[in-house]
Order: sequence, then structure tokens, then C-alpha cells
Amino acid sequence: MSPDSECHPSLSCSISIRIVHLGLERLCGDFPSQAEASSAEGGGGGGGPEQSPAHIEADQVASRDRKRSKRRCVQCLGTSAAFITIVLVIVLPVIYVAYPALARNDIESARLVAASLALLSPTPDSFYIEQTAIWISNNTGSATLGAWTADLCVEPQCDYPFARIRVPECKASNGTEVQIDQSVRIANMTEFTKYTQMSFLAAEYHVFLHGSGELHRQGLPSVTIIYEKDITLKGLDGLAGFNVTSFQFISPFLPGRFNAQGTVSIPNLSFSTFDLGSVNMNMSVANIPIGTCSLQNVLLRPGNNTFPMAAVVNQTAIGALVRGSYTTGMLPVDVMGTQVLYNEEEIPWYEQVLQGLTYRVDLNVSDVLQALESAETTPPQPLSLNADGVEGVVARGLDVEG
Repeated sequence: MSPDSECHPSLSCSISIRIVHLGLERLCGDFPSQAEASSAEGGGGGGGPEQSPAHIEADQVASRDRKRSKRRCVQCLGTSAAFITIVLVIVLPVIYVAYPALARNDIESARLVAASLALLSPTPDSFYIEQTAIWISNNTGSATLGAWTADLCVEPQCDYPFARIRVPECKASNGTEVQIDQSVRIANMTEFTKYTQMSFLAAEYHVFLHGSGELHRQGLPSVTIIYEKDITLKGLDGLAGFNVTSFQFISPFLPGRFNAQGTVSIPNLSFSTFDLGSVNMNMSVANIPIGTCSLQNVLLRPGNNTFPMAAVVNQTAIGALVRGSYTTGMLPVDVMGTQVLYNEEEIPWYEQVLQGLTYRVDLNVSDVLQALESAETTPPQPLSLNADGVEGVVARGLDVEG
């Protein structure tokens, strides 16, 4: 109900009493006044014929009846006005005091449950959000929650919001879905970095939503609602289960001088989707760098995700490792994120999270070991050179015969 159509309590009371008063006045007006009765009794002040005693007595009785009826009308008017006043005194506080309190309590006690969340198209200072949330409450009525602006925070006090989103108009009934799709500017980078750390590192975390809006119900005044919601979300739990499921050296090199490729598996146990773009990582064994790898078009959807990996590895360093402490060809490789690029822009709030994560994976580099063993056991192969008639050039040692 719009504010223009709402009735002020005193105005409603005055109008109602006036309507009853006019009705009773109309009813009482059917009887002539005392002056009119006297005039009738006196023949209108003219010189008409004198009335008989019987007529005079009849007029006096009629006058008494009229006076009695007017007294009853006045009493009825007073009783009706008192009744209306009592009703308004009872009803108006219910409408303007009790109802708003009940409505606020109903909304404030309701829960807002996140059903899905996606952070897409990241830039250094913004992202696009797609979120579905569900109202869980005891309200089954037809009230409507007007659109409102929500502050998103990592602390219950919500002193420093990391972002602000526009929540659309929706029904306030139980089970109503609230769909949010919009581009969001990061309001506080420090707080938002805390949010991304929680979402990536924790198994479960909380986001606090604060704001105010209006609740509307047809025929009743609007009610201002203060929102202070605690939304529980599942996190990525440190990307637990990250693994390189396949790895092999390749020749010739791929574009970008990549000389190895493989497949990376990243489980996502949450219901959230994160759009990272390109992720670059360092690889090392016992703090000895052995190369770098890259994942392209990383979109972490709920469930298990697999991405092709391209790597530039130092085969000389790997050869030294498998000749030394890792003769089985299984290397315990530590993988750590270094850079996140989206549309060739660095995304610092993702980089800070991934740079703090290190994953230990076992890589089978036995093909390098086999290549090394083959090189050591293969006898020297003579090479023929026709230049200057020299023959029998031995590859190893370059000894010239004859």
C-alpha cells in the first residue's frame, strides 16, 4: 500500500464520527424544533380560528413525543460516537503498533539460506555475482519485501562492508527464492581479501548481511525492516584433493616452450562457482625449483573439476634428482600458485590466496629415468662425415680414425 493511500489515525476517527453524526442528525431532523411546535400551536402567529381543547391537547402530546424522540437520537449519537471511539482506540494501535512489531519480528527471525553462489568475470576491483537464496520463515501471507541495498561483511558488526548488492523485491513467504544477478564493485579490498581467503581455505564460513527496507501488505501501512542476517556458506576447504593425475614429457615443445603436459584434478565440495581464468604455479622438489606449470580457463564449479596442464620443466634438474635420492622416478613435487590472470589482467585478491597454498603431489618421471639409463648403456654410434673425406667420427669423444 502506498504512503499516499494510508489514512492517519485521527483523520479516520474524525471521518467515521462525522458520518455517524450526519446520519443521526438527518434522522433527528425529521422532527420539528420546539419553536416550530409553538408556532404550530399558535396558528403561525396569524389570526386563524381558535383550536378546540381536544386539538390543543393532541398537539401537546405530539410535542412531548417529538421531544422524547430527539432525546433518544441524542443518546444514540453519544452511544455511537463512544462505540466508534472505543473501536478505533483498539483497532488503530493494532494496525500501527502491534502489526509492525509482529511483521518485523517475523522477518527478523527468518533465515536466508544460500542455495548457490557464483563469482564470475573478475577484475582487479570488481566481479559479477549470481546468487540464489531462499527465505525460511513461518510466514505464509502475501506480504512483499521491497528492493533494498545490502552490505556484505565478514564481521557481525558489519563496520567495513567489502561489497554492496541490490536485493530485488520479493514475497516474504516461506520458501521464496531471491535471485541476485549484478556486477559488484569491491568496496573494501582488505575486507574482500579476507572473504576470498575464507571462501578458499575454510570448510564453512559466514557472511553477514546488513541493511533496511520496506515490507508492504495490501490494506496496511508499510513497515520498515532492519536486516541483520548471518548466511552460512560452504568453502573450498583449501582445495583439498588437488592432484596431478597425469604427467608426461613431450617433444617437440608446445607453443610457449612447454615441454611437459598433464591433467590436474581440483574437487569443489561447496555449492559456489569461482571463475579464475589462467592460473600459473611453481613446481619444486625439496625446495629445488624444477619448473612452472599453467592452467587455462579455470572455472571451479561444484563437484570434481579437471583441467589440462602445460609445463616448462628443467629436465637437467629432474635428471639430477632421479640419479640421487629419487631413483624410483617418483618425485614429491610441491606446487604453489603464483599468478592469476583474467583477460590478461592480474587478479590480486585471488593471487594472495593461492600464493599461500602449497600442494604436495607425486609425479612419475620414470620416462626421464629410462631415457637417462638408455643414454648411459647405449654404445657410441659412429657418424659418417663426407666433408674432407673424413670417416668414422665417433660421437662421444670426437676421435678421428685413420
